[in-house]
Parts: sequence; C-alpha cells; structure tokens
Amino acid sequence: MHRYISLFISIMSALLFVNPASSKNVIGAEDVKSILNRLDSELDRRDIYLNMRHASIDSLKAIVAGKNISAEERLECLLQLGDSYNVLNTDSALTFYAKGYDLSLSLGLDSVSTRFKLRTATYLPLLAFITEAADRFNAIDRESLPDGLILEYYDAARQMYSYIASYYINYPEIYDPYMKRT
Repeated sequence: MHRYISLFISIMSALLFVNPASSKNVIGAEDVKSILNRLDSELDRRDIYLNMRHASIDSLKAIVAGKNISAEERLECLLQLGDSYNVLNTDSALTFYAKGYDLSLSLGLDSVSTRFKLRTATYLPLLAFITEAADRFNAIDRESLPDGLILEYYDAARQMYSYIASYYINYPEIYDPYMKRT
C-alpha cells in the first residue's frame, strides 16, 4: 500500500511541479502515458500486494500468539502489527499499539512505551479522536526522550498535526495553525 502512495505522490509531483519556463522539465505526452501505464500496472498488482500484507500480518499474529517468545520479541511484533495495519485498518493498528503500550509499561520499558504512545497519537486523528491524540502527544516530555526517539517524536508530531489539519480544511482559523506545526 505504501508503494501505491509513493508512486501516486511521485506521479502527482511530476505533473504538478513542472516549471514551464524550463524546457528540460516539461513532461511530454509520451512521459505522461508511460507514467500512467506504470500506475495501471501497479494497480493491477493490488491484490498481490494486499495478499502479501495479509500473509505478513497473519505470520506476526501467529508469533504473538506463541507462548515461547520473549517480551522484547512480542513488543517488536506488536509494533510491526500496528505498522502493518495502519494503512489498512486504523482500529486494528491502534489495538496493537495499545497492547504494546500496556506490555511495555508493565515491564518498565519507558522508551518502548513512548514509541507506542507516539504511534497511537499519530493515528488517533484518523478516527476523529483529535483531542485525545493531542493530549497523548503533549503528555510526552520532549526533553526526557533519548536521542533515538527524537526524530520519531518530530515525525509523529508532523504526521499527527497534518491529519488533524485535514479535518479543518474549510476552517482556516483552525487549519492554518495546525499546518504551521507540520
């Protein structure tokens, strides 16, 4: 699914950001046709990509269901499950992030629980839990984060604020401040 999104963004960027003043940047009809054919080819493979994603999810679920894995392995699988679901089913992604958060918290793994909290805050706006997302994110003390989570923190903020802003596209007084945070 990420491949579709990346390809679509690439195509749209190529089409939208052409500088007509520069002849070497002009996309001709043959280029457009080639790009659209590539997009059609990728869309034809949609079922293959979805089946691969579902197979990966099923495999991760089987690992998590196993009793003979370490807590660290379980946490990694829960994170991967959430990440695998976040483009398919936000409810399921949030469920796995919540399980990972609870487990990491019970084990006293602050950095890991923060990672799950960041993922949760990022995707809650997709289900219109805007206040809860902002509250969870704002509860994270940026100054206390280890260096390994700083980039993830800012990426989560950017994505979360972008999702929130999208709800207010017709209300510039709300939309603009959120977009400035992205």
